[in-house]
Amino acid sequence: MNKLLKIGLLIFVSLTGAFAQKNVRLVNKMETDFNNYAYQNVINTGEYLLDIDKGIDSEIEKDVLKKLAYAHYFTKNYVRAEQYFREALNKKSDLNQDSELLLRYAQVLSANGKHAESSDAWRAYSQLAENNQVAQDFALIQDDPEPLIRNVGSYSIDYLPFNSSYAEFSPVNFKDGLVFVSGRPVFNGVKRIFQWNDSPFLDLYFLDDRNKIFQDNGSGLSGGDLSEKRFKQLGSDSYTPQTANDGPTLSYKATTGFMEKPKLDARRIDRTLNSIYHEGPCVFFNDDESIVFTRNGVGSLSYENPDGVNRVHLYMADKVGDKWVNLRAFPYNSGDYSTGHPAFVALENIMFFVSDMPGGYGGTDIYYSKYLDGLWGKPVNAGESINTSGNEMFPFIDENNQLYFASDGHPGLGGLDLFTVSLAMNGKPEGMVHNLGTPLNSKWDDFGILANDDFSSGYFSSNRKHGDSDDDIYSFTRTGSKFGCRNVILTASEAGNGKVMPGLTFKYYVIGEPENSFEGILDVNGEANLCLEAEKEFYFEFDNKRVEQKKIYFSTHNLSDIRASKLSVELKLSEFPQEEKPKQVVPQVMARTTDTRFENYYAGQITGKDNLPVSGVRVRFINKCTGETIEVQTKSDGKYAFVRDKECDYEFIAMKAGFATNYEFIAREPEKKVIAKVRSILPKKESSAASASSTSFFDPDIFRVGDVVKMDKIYYNADEFALSGEAAGNLDQLASVLNKYPDMVIEVISHTDSRGSAKDNLLISQKRADEVKKYIVSKGVNANRVKAIGKGESSPVNNCGDGVQCTDAEYRRNRRTEFRILQIERI
Repeated sequence: MNKLLKIGLLIFVSLTGAFAQKNVRLVNKMETDFNNYAYQNVINTGEYLLDIDKGIDSEIEKDVLKKLAYAHYFTKNYVRAEQYFREALNKKSDLNQDSELLLRYAQVLSANGKHAESSDAWRAYSQLAENNQVAQDFALIQDDPEPLIRNVGSYSIDYLPFNSSYAEFSPVNFKDGLVFVSGRPVFNGVKRIFQWNDSPFLDLYFLDDRNKIFQDNGSGLSGGDLSEKRFKQLGSDSYTPQTANDGPTLSYKATTGFMEKPKLDARRIDRTLNSIYHEGPCVFFNDDESIVFTRNGVGSLSYENPDGVNRVHLYMADKVGDKWVNLRAFPYNSGDYSTGHPAFVALENIMFFVSDMPGGYGGTDIYYSKYLDGLWGKPVNAGESINTSGNEMFPFIDENNQLYFASDGHPGLGGLDLFTVSLAMNGKPEGMVHNLGTPLNSKWDDFGILANDDFSSGYFSSNRKHGDSDDDIYSFTRTGSKFGCRNVILTASEAGNGKVMPGLTFKYYVIGEPENSFEGILDVNGEANLCLEAEKEFYFEFDNKRVEQKKIYFSTHNLSDIRASKLSVELKLSEFPQEEKPKQVVPQVMARTTDTRFENYYAGQITGKDNLPVSGVRVRFINKCTGETIEVQTKSDGKYAFVRDKECDYEFIAMKAGFATNYEFIAREPEKKVIAKVRSILPKKESSAASASSTSFFDPDIFRVGDVVKMDKIYYNADEFALSGEAAGNLDQLASVLNKYPDMVIEVISHTDSRGSAKDNLLISQKRADEVKKYIVSKGVNANRVKAIGKGESSPVNNCGDGVQCTDAEYRRNRRTEFRILQIERI
C-alpha cells in the first residue's frame, strides 16, 4: 500500500493502560492494522472493543475512537466518521485543542449537510491554526455557498453507460477512445483484495470509440440531464466529501457481491500495464505511442522501505504493434514517498505529477519535471498558489496550458473540488486559482477531469451518485458562462472630501460590447452590489449631470470566487449645477487610425471630422498588468506611438478640449500557443507520410497565421456528422497541403444551424469536427497538427438564429466547417 494521498495526520498514540489482559492482543492488532492502512480491519476490531468492554480505560478509549473516526473517514463512511469524531472531541477537553481532529470533523460535517455546525468547526480550527485564512474561507462558504452554486445552469451533466457498480475514474484520451481506471473485479480464480477496505485492486481499461458513449444506450440518460428522480444531486446539489482511490493507494470502497454489468463494455489494457496490484491515472504522449502511468511497484520495479508499505510510483512504457514494452521507472521514484497522477505540457516536454515527497506544503502536492536532452529534471514544487496544507491531485492540462486539478485544501463545497489556473509556457502558474463551482463540484469528491480546449465539453469523476467511494465518470456540456459572475461592491465618493454619493446613476458594459449595457443607482450608503461576469473587462460611466465625465476601467480577471471585491471611485462634482449649466456645444469627434506594421509598438494617428491630423491631443496609454501610464501629446502630424507588451491589456485614452474623449480597451495579443513538434522522449519510427505538391489556397505565401478559411462543399445534413464523398475529396486536397508543409498546424472548427437544442448542436458539431480530423489523420497527418473544435450554433453566418424562419439553403450555410491556421513554420 502507498500513501500518495496520506494527509500527514495519522495519529499514533500508544495503546497502554489498565485494559483487560484478554484484549491486549486486539489492541495491538488494531495498532498494527492502523499503521498498515488496513482500515476495514481497524473498524472491525475497534467497534468490537467498544462493544464488549464498557469499562475500557479512558486513554485507550480515546485513542480507539480517534482511530475509528479516521478509519471511517478514509473509507468514506462520513456518517460513522462524524459520530466517532464527535465522541472523541467530547471525551476530554484537551482534544478540543487537536487541530487535525477538528479539521476532519469540519469536513465530514460539510459532507453530511450540517453546514452551520461545519462553519463553527472551521472557525474553531482557524483559531487553533493561528487564524488560518483558508479555514475562514471554508467557514464563509458553509455560511453562504451561493457564490459557488450560482452558475449551475451553465452545465448539463450525464452519467455514462460504461460505469459499473465498482469505481471508475480519471479518463484520458487514447486514439479514438478513452482509457480510465476501474475497480471492477477480474474473475480469474484469484481474488485480489486490498486491505484498505477489502476492495479489488484497480486496473486500466480501454473504451475504443468515444462516439459510442453518446449513442442511445437505453438508460434514458443519453443526451440530456440526469433526471431528478434517478440521481437527485446532479445539477441541483448545493454543497457538498475523499475516497481510498484518492487515498494513499488509489483504491476505493466498492460494492461487494454481484457486479452490475455496464451498458457499454470496456476491456482491460494488456498485462504489461496491469499488474496484480493497483494501476492508477495515466497519460499518453509521443502520438499515443508511449504512456506514463501510476502503479504499485512489482518485482524489480518495486521500492523497499522500512515501514513495509508498497507505495505507488510513476512508470513508462512504449507501444510496439499491439504490445506495451520497455517498462521503466521514473528516475525520481522513491520507497520513502509516492509519485503518481501524470499530466503533460506537451509543447515544453514538462510532466506534472502528484507526490507526498518531503519538503511540500502538506498532504500531497503537485510537482513538475522537465525532460531535456534525454534526462528528466529534478522535480519542482508547483508552489503555494496551487499547493496547500491539504491534498492537491489529479492534474490535467489542456492545449492552452490551462491546469485543472482536484483539491481539498482550497476553499470548496466539500471533499475534493475541481479547480483551474493558467500556466505560463515554462509551467509556472500565473493568476488566481478558481473553483469551477456547481454542478461540476458538489459536496462529494469531484476529480479526474478531461476537457476540450475551450472547456465546452469533457468528462470528470465523482462519487456523488451513492457517496462513499463509489466513483463514476460523467460527461459535461457547457451551455453558458464558464465561471458565472463575481460579486463586486461599487462605491462612489466626492473627490477631496470623501462624501458618499447616494442616488448617483451609472451604467456599465463589457468592453467591446457597448450595446449590452446595464444601468444602476447607488443606495443610501453610496454603494451598489453587482455581480459581474467573470474574466471580462468593463467600463463604468457616471451621470454627467452631477459629476464630470469619467470612464472607469475594471477587470474581473483574478477576482475571488467567494469574497466580494471592491471598486471605489472618486468623482468631481460638475462645475455647474444642472439648472445653471450653459448650453453645451456638441464636441467634435476624433477619429483614430492604427498602424500595424510595427511588431512591438502601438502606433497610429488622430484625425478630425475633415480627416486632417489633430495636434495637441493628450494620448494616454495605460498598462493594465503593471498600472504604468505613459502620456504623449500629438504634434502637427497627429501621430502617436507607444512601446507595447503584447502579453498585457492596455487602456487608450485620447483627450482634447472641444473634442469628445476617445476611450478604447486594447486586448493583449499573447504569443499563439500552438502545438509544435514535440521532441520524442523515445526513438520513434520515421513517418511514412509522403509530401505532395498542391495548388491549394492553403498557401503560406497567401495566408497568414490566424486566418480563417472556409472550404466549400464541407456541409452536412441536419443531425448528421458523416462525411460525404464530395467532402472527402476536398479534405484530400487539404491533407496534401499539410503533408507538403510538415510544420503547419490547423484548427478544424465545425458549426451547426440554430435548430434543435444548443447542447445537442454543440455535441454534433464536435462530432463533425472530430470526423474531419479523423479523416485528415488517416491521410498521414500527425494528429497533434489538427485541433478539432465544435462551436454548435453560436456563430451563424446569416440571420438564421433562434426564432427566425429560414429556408433549407439558408440553414445549410451555417452547417459548415472552417479551418484556422495556427502555425505555418515551426517555432
